[in-house]
Amino acid sequence: MNNNFNELIIESNHRGTIAVSLLTIKKIILYAIRDLTHQYFVDKVECRMIDNSLLHIYISGKVIAKENLNDLTVEINEAIMKELSYSLQIKPKNISIAYHH
Repeated sequence: MNNNFNELIIESNHRGTIAVSLLTIKKIILYAIRDLTHQYFVDKVECRMIDNSLLHIYISGKVIAKENLNDLTVEINEAIMKELSYSLQIKPKNISIAYHH
């Protein structure tokens, strides 16, 4: 299976390749941040592969309390990384998360 930048290759060896679609990853991210909706309204989540090696996650939304923005960013990052690690059984690395508020 060739990676056409619409999927994340989790593992590749002599037996084959395990890949996950970016749509699946988007759904995992939305699931991960579901409990933070009292602090942050998500308008849009986009996932794309950059150079076939970096997963870029873009989250756009509205912050309820701007004074807690740094703490909220850390909390969202931890929730996403934890859920990706748990759901896909991978150690999230080469992941970039960008926010727009």
